[in-house]
Amino acid sequence: MDIVIRASVMFALLFGLLRLMGKRELGQMTPFE
Repeated sequence: MDIVIRASVMFALLFGLLRLMGKRELGQMTPFE
């Protein structure tokens, strides 16, 4: 079961990082002027 828990945690972390990176890219693309 440890492997399943580790895999789920790693997947969650990667998903969070991807979401943060996506938000940063969208923020840079949208003009705030």
